[in-house]
Amino acid sequence: MTEERASLDQHSLALLRRIDAKLDDVIARLSILERRGALRDEEQVMDRLTQLELRQRLERLERRIDLVDPALPPDP
Repeated sequence: MTEERASLDQHSLALLRRIDAKLDDVIARLSILERRGALRDEEQVMDRLTQLELRQRLERLERRIDLVDPALPPDP
C-alpha cells in the first residue's frame, strides 16, 4: 500500500470513528430523554425508530471500517 493510500485510509478510519462516537452520543441522549419521561407517546415511537436507524447506520459504519482494515482493533 502506498503512503498516500495508507494516509487516506487512516483519515477515513478516524472520520468513521468520530461519526460512530457522535451516533452513540445521540442514542444515549435519546435514551436519557425517554427514561426521564420527557417524550410523549408519539415522540417515543419516533425516538425508537430513530434509535433503530442509528444502530443500523452504526452497523454499516463498522462494516466499512472492517473493509478498510479488518485487522484494526476496535476503539476502547
